[in-house]
Amino acid sequence: SARSVEEIEQQLTSAARAQSALETADKIALRREVEYRTHVIKQVQRRWSVPANLSRRRELVAVIRFRIDADGTVLSATLEESSGEHAYDDAVLRAAKDVKKLDTPPQEFPRNFLVKFNNIEGS
Repeated sequence: SARSVEEIEQQLTSAARAQSALETADKIALRREVEYRTHVIKQVQRRWSVPANLSRRRELVAVIRFRIDADGTVLSATLEESSGEHAYDDAVLRAAKDVKKLDTPPQEFPRNFLVKFNNIEGS
């Protein structure tokens, strides 16, 4: 019957709207996460001085684990993965530990997260 077809079309339309709203929410959450990670990287970069004698010809990547509370207070910063270059790891970790307070994280952002720092890109 025409009525049930109309009802099905309405259900499909509202399902499509709900899906679209979810995708939009996901994109917003993802953008917030990227922006927050960028904020963390910038806060660390402002505090670090990479040893001048480190070669930029070889890419170094150190991974830092941050633990923060709901208001952005840094509870801990630890070296999760070494770059293989002690001086670089040390410089990144010192700078990370020097960050005591970050902006309040987005609600959905994890309180325990990893950030990669790269000597070539500067992040």
